[in-house]
Amino acid sequence: MRITTSAAGPDPTSVSEWFRRRAARDSAAPALSFESRHWNYGELQTQIERLSAVLAEGGVRRGDRVACLCFNNPITPTTLMAASRLGAIFVSLNFRLNAEELKAVITDAGVHTLIADERHAAIIEGFRENLPCTR
Repeated sequence: MRITTSAAGPDPTSVSEWFRRRAARDSAAPALSFESRHWNYGELQTQIERLSAVLAEGGVRRGDRVACLCFNNPITPTTLMAASRLGAIFVSLNFRLNAEELKAVITDAGVHTLIADERHAAIIEGFRENLPCTR
């Protein structure tokens, strides 16, 4: 599946396009290390493309908000790049907020799709049905 942000193609100034070009130049170069795991540019680009396709299949379009509620880990930059690839707006949620604060931020931002790691999914489940999110 080829994903573009408009009929003219990807935005050449987006962070996702910069990353794609960097991965194309040297996909084997180290890009990210987290705990004991290491990813090269090619591996991360593959993950970005997969997540971007999932977001697109879920209805995320240019200008939609994609929020991420995670501890600092590789899903955050992957989500940022995947959202950017679609022309969507990335919303980073502060994991230190309580349930009421998160609900207010998510609602105010008009989040279309919310991605949460396992540790935060339980918090979201407490008010999930009251969110404006599509997914």
